[in-house]
Amino acid sequence: MDREIKTPVVQTCTSQQLRRKALRTEMTLQQLLDQGRAYELSHQQAQEMENNNTESVNQMKTAPTRNYFSKNFNSQRQRQKQESTKLCYFCSKPYPHPGVCPAKGKTCRLCGKLNHFAVTCRSSPQKQQHRHHESDKCQTVKYVNEENASDITNLAKVKFIIDTGATVNLLEEKDFEALKPEIKLQHSSINIYPYKSDKLLRVLGKLTATVYVESRKRIDAAEFFVVSNNGRLGGSLLSYNTAKHLGLIAITNAVDTAKNTTVSCNVAIPEELFNGVGKLKDHKVKLHIDESIPPVAQTHRRIPFHLRKQVEKKLEEMEKDDIIEKTEGPTP
Repeated sequence: MDREIKTPVVQTCTSQQLRRKALRTEMTLQQLLDQGRAYELSHQQAQEMENNNTESVNQMKTAPTRNYFSKNFNSQRQRQKQESTKLCYFCSKPYPHPGVCPAKGKTCRLCGKLNHFAVTCRSSPQKQQHRHHESDKCQTVKYVNEENASDITNLAKVKFIIDTGATVNLLEEKDFEALKPEIKLQHSSINIYPYKSDKLLRVLGKLTATVYVESRKRIDAAEFFVVSNNGRLGGSLLSYNTAKHLGLIAITNAVDTAKNTTVSCNVAIPEELFNGVGKLKDHKVKLHIDESIPPVAQTHRRIPFHLRKQVEKKLEEMEKDDIIEKTEGPTP
């Protein structure tokens, strides 16, 4: 009876330690119950001791302290920074200067006055005077004007060739190296081909610069591609769009309409000139024959029966047109 009760108790027991101990040793039902109560009491006591040992942590927050010294120091430092970044009204460079102002004694390129640069010029822009000159040359989109325009790019004079057929502005490497201050080029993956050439130009990079034409008093921002010096361009090129914005060129689309005049006349044309096959008379033809090659006699190939009438008809026509003639001697 005790054995039958002990078996389901061991199988349904939740304590693995008690189950293993009951299977290893021969325990009676009473010993199994006593051992189970002892494990249960020890588990409860251990759990109570663990709960009592937990400590609560209180969060501590310190009140912020005001540091008047750092506040005054930061404001003073910011004031000094603003004073140090002050720009000069005459040369647009940081003020005060370590020496004499760079614009002293220099002439403005916009108004022509002394002691300031064109960047800081505050005079009102002058009205542009448009002059029309008659020219015998008819300018088209593909016409290349060889006029050298003296442009100012980043305060450096560069001579450009105005090419109305160019779609981009090209700056040769030697002209780029003459620019001051030094400029960092941007990467460019564009492919540029010269006129009537399949070879690519070696593009070193691109830059955006402000172009000023002194003779036209115009300023325009344009993008330039720097190419290596290979002598294939003949100089730096200014594209059609940039030259048009700067007022260097003016395209005149002149269209001449021709009157449709019909002339009626009667011309007598001999009919024999337009019949048959044309023949070149009184002209000797030289046949280039390699005499070192021995002649070979080709065997006569039989003509298919259904094509014999057509071949005979064609031979008669060629003989009539004096293209071929019958032979009188033996043939191979």
